[in-house]
Amino acid sequence: MQVKAYTKLEPSPDTPAARLTPLYNAYNVAWKTKWEVTIIEHSARIRSEPGWAQKLDDKSAVQEWLSRLGISDLTQEHVDYLLAELRYYARLQRANAASGAMLSTVDMVWTMGISDSDPLAQDFKHHVVSMLEGDCLSHQDWSHSAGPQSTPRPIADHSPNHRTRHLVSPSLYTLRFNMTRLLDQPATSPAGAFDLCSYSCMPGSHAAWKQAVRELNQRMSGDSSFVPISEEYLDKLDPEERHWLPADIYVNDDGSVAFKSYINNLHPGRFPEAYRFIAGVIARCLPALEQVLTDWAHLRNLRMPYDWETSVCETVPHPKDSHGVVDDPEFDYDDEEDQWYAGLVETMPTPDVFSEPSRPLVPYSLRNKDLQVVVKMDNVYPSVRVVSTSIVPPQQKEWWVDEVKHSPLMRHLPLFAQEEITTNVEMLMPFDQASAIREMLDEKLLVDHNRFNSWSSPYDPTRFNL
Repeated sequence: MQVKAYTKLEPSPDTPAARLTPLYNAYNVAWKTKWEVTIIEHSARIRSEPGWAQKLDDKSAVQEWLSRLGISDLTQEHVDYLLAELRYYARLQRANAASGAMLSTVDMVWTMGISDSDPLAQDFKHHVVSMLEGDCLSHQDWSHSAGPQSTPRPIADHSPNHRTRHLVSPSLYTLRFNMTRLLDQPATSPAGAFDLCSYSCMPGSHAAWKQAVRELNQRMSGDSSFVPISEEYLDKLDPEERHWLPADIYVNDDGSVAFKSYINNLHPGRFPEAYRFIAGVIARCLPALEQVLTDWAHLRNLRMPYDWETSVCETVPHPKDSHGVVDDPEFDYDDEEDQWYAGLVETMPTPDVFSEPSRPLVPYSLRNKDLQVVVKMDNVYPSVRVVSTSIVPPQQKEWWVDEVKHSPLMRHLPLFAQEEITTNVEMLMPFDQASAIREMLDEKLLVDHNRFNSWSSPYDPTRFNL
């Protein structure tokens, strides 16, 4: 088992590098040149080899790498920069070897390896998987493209029909205005939301929800254990978007993790072993997450900054400079500009002497801090507090049916009365309704994605061999 830690802004490790690859940060978009991407690719290939850090001191091994990679397209300055950067990565990896976090072959991505013989992997196999697969069919969540199932199937079926079972899907029972309730006070344990559900309200509209959360923040301002919901998050809360409900956790001083609220779509009473396992996974992966946050707190500059204005030479003058007045009937501006564009010549960027980034070797620590996590671990907000399962009671109608049936008062009622009450519980979503909402949001996401990808610039940025 291998866990990777990286942020949403990091380009996917599986995406092939283009000639110009966007490097995103929080404020602007810069561009990596082809030569910088080439250095990154060569560095990734070297770091994918076992024991690469130890071989850096072996000149024969380094020469073998360089000859095998075929770096004839790089200058000596590029090669020197590549080797200096590898030596820095080796020092960084040695400094964090005790934590178990390992550098991956992709910038700002860290991994944690968990072997099959590891007790954590054994716990997953023997307790979590078997328990969840043995759950009754009414609680099983199959991909909406798979259709109804009559017999249990494995977690992920890689057969030609690509049917997949979701053990815990964060896209089910998301935050939905006019449907989701809000607790009057936050829960402090995974089972706490069940006890506090009678003390909840239905804010209603989008604006009413934001106001109710602000009132909750003000009401709990005297409680030091409560972390208020961020105003930045409330300002950006879009009623048309999908909003996952993360679980609140606390990281102790020793690195252990404790859940403060339930995991959405994972019943805390039915699967306590799953909660213990997931807490162990988060604690094990915490060093990798701390490394990623440290990388983002100390973003690196481009290895080879490229100034378009000064690094591209004109062999043909620009038409507006040579002709001046463009309304001459014999002047074809488009043809003239095409000739100018075709005559542009780019110069090869050369890296400066490698200097170590300002990133400290000791990473940012998450100890003694409150976090919000989704089980998939790709939506973590260490500083921006969002609406979570601490203040949203479970929306699963099936969960509440079980709770109501086992209550002392219900046991004194006839069976037909119990069925009528549980069937007509208001303000809760049955599984079919939650699945339909997820499918609708998936379709909207697909439409938005296709609309974005259909946009194209009048100039092809990959035309220049940078």
